[in-house]
Amino acid sequence: ADYTMLPEECWVHVLQRLGVKELCYMSRVSRSLRGLAARPFLWSTAYQRLFGTAPPADWSGQTVKRLCRRSELRASRWMEADVELKSAGFPGTWCCQLDDAKVLSGDSCCVRLWSHDTGRRIATLRGHTGRITAVAFDDDLILSGCSQGTVKIWSMDELKLSKTLRYHTDAVSATALMHGLPISAGKDGAVCVWDAAAPNSPLVVLESGGPVHALQLQEEKGQLISATSSLGVWDVSTTQLLFNLSAPPA
Repeated sequence: ADYTMLPEECWVHVLQRLGVKELCYMSRVSRSLRGLAARPFLWSTAYQRLFGTAPPADWSGQTVKRLCRRSELRASRWMEADVELKSAGFPGTWCCQLDDAKVLSGDSCCVRLWSHDTGRRIATLRGHTGRITAVAFDDDLILSGCSQGTVKIWSMDELKLSKTLRYHTDAVSATALMHGLPISAGKDGAVCVWDAAAPNSPLVVLESGGPVHALQLQEEKGQLISATSSLGVWDVSTTQLLFNLSAPPA
């Protein structure tokens, strides 16, 4: 059958139902389909499916299309990547963090560093007396927290203990590193920002109002997100709570 015989209205109806990748493919079929697939309302529809909201009214069609394609490209790196299964850790592993080269895990009272390439353990760091409940690392430091509320800082180069930090009155539930500043959060509701080189007291304590379950950083904006029964977004430099996101009542 000759697809060119279909009325334009039919093609528009078909294109509206396609995803970003399929829209791009269709635009390569012919000049007429390329013109149809470039219509701004099609990309606005795709944007709304991706992000759950309509694009701002002052955005051009090209801007919306570019953002949709960029989002699809990022997602495809995960969705279409070849998955290789590797195992690391010990029974009872409670937490972990990884990058392209290594994995940091916590089990029982031990923090363990692993190599991606070989799957072998690089080091075991001992010193906690409680169960390891949170770990984080960057190029210079390893941060770990335990069920007894203690936070420890380790040197990544020497794989030795540098400092033990005490403030939390309950288990440490999350740790993070922002531009070299250690951050810990606990079931006691405190989010502590530390100076790795300073005495054993937090630079800042943010009171989240409830047990903290997780932390997420937006380093480029200097913001910290704490997850309690709601999401609190903090400006670390000013210690101000920018806004609090709560689930709507059922």
